[in-house]
Amino acid sequence: MNPVARRIRQVENVNEIAVLVIALVGAALFAYLAYGFGLALTEWFDQLPWLLS
Repeated sequence: MNPVARRIRQVENVNEIAVLVIALVGAALFAYLAYGFGLALTEWFDQLPWLLS
């Protein structure tokens, strides 16, 4: 295998790892935002009877 092909294969591996890391970070960020949004919604629904009365 010539060095150029080996270098291209290394870059492909790095790209796969980068995509995996970005996907994991995106999923973690989405979960964090969804959790925070859920907390805000529950707080809002807790105050809903007080707002309506």
